[in-house]
Amino acid sequence: MSITTHKGLVYSYFEAVQAGDIEKVDRLFAADATQWVIPGTAFSGTLDRDQIIAGVRFLIDIATAPIAIEIIEMTAEDNRVSVMLKSSVPLKNGKTYKNDYHMMFYVNDGLVFHLREYFNPIAVNESLSDLS
Repeated sequence: MSITTHKGLVYSYFEAVQAGDIEKVDRLFAADATQWVIPGTAFSGTLDRDQIIAGVRFLIDIATAPIAIEIIEMTAEDNRVSVMLKSSVPLKNGKTYKNDYHMMFYVNDGLVFHLREYFNPIAVNESLSDLS
């Protein structure tokens, strides 16, 4: 598959998250997909596919409006797509969760098989700790 196709897959992921389309998110990940999340939060560690989908579902469920995502930069090489982005999410607890991210997607056979996610854990803990 081409770099353009890989980038399209990643754009589809962010479009699905913004639309709250968990079924589409689910279809974009390989059956044995994993995700590594930066240490420092209740959501950190190495996640299996079910945990990945549950994490996205959780974020969609605690939002009071669509998740706003601004892609700052996207670069692809071989089977990797690197994305720098910002998010803003109004939450049911009255707070607005905002963060900056670097996400590295690893793609095989048209599906995400691994994802590495870096962000500011302080922002997560301050906004989401009473919702988890």
